[in-house]
Formats: sequence, structure tokens, C-alpha cells
Amino acid sequence: MAEDIAMVLVVLAALYGIADLIGRLAYRLLFGRRGKQYLLTPLVGGREDMEYRVRQLAAMRRFFPHNAIRSLVVDCGLNHEEQQLTQRLCNELRLDFCSAEEILHIGLQEVENTV
Repeated sequence: MAEDIAMVLVVLAALYGIADLIGRLAYRLLFGRRGKQYLLTPLVGGREDMEYRVRQLAAMRRFFPHNAIRSLVVDCGLNHEEQQLTQRLCNELRLDFCSAEEILHIGLQEVENTV
């Protein structure tokens, strides 16, 4: 009985590994090596769904290979309290938090790196 359970766990782990490998290969075939890609979530002050949108961005990262994307939460008019809350949430979820002005600087750096 214990051997059957162990065998089922090994087969499930193998299937998970194969599915992950297929996903990574499909991503590589579809997108290739394009350099760093970005997922942006702009946040405007006074909205009720700010935390949901930040957590949704963190959840979307798992569909991409490790280090293939950079996830950015963009401040597009948050008040001081909302900025502090968003900054703590970004630190917890390991997301980058920046202002709308910094996006231009980041974009220019990427263009210079590709030239």
C-alpha cells in the first residue's frame, strides 16, 4: 500500500516536471530571446481594488520563466498613505514600485542597452 502511494507521488511529480518543461519550451519557441520584458500595473489613487491589482500582477509572474520579466507597479497619482501601503505590498510580493516619471528613465536605459 505504501509503495503504491509512493509510486503515485513519483508519477505525479514526473508529470508536473514534464508539463513545466513543455511550458518553458513553448514559451521559448513563441517568444525566443527578446531581452527583458515588462509587466506594468498602473495605480491611480482612490480606487478600491489596488491591493487586488498588485496581487494579480504577482500571480501573473508565475506564467513566465524565472527572470524573463520585470514586474512594475507604477504610481500614477497615489496619495502618501496609498503609496506606503503599495510599497509594503510590493516588498512583500517582491515587485518593483516606481513613479510614472521613472518609467521613461527605465525605458531609455533599455533602449540604450539594446543599441
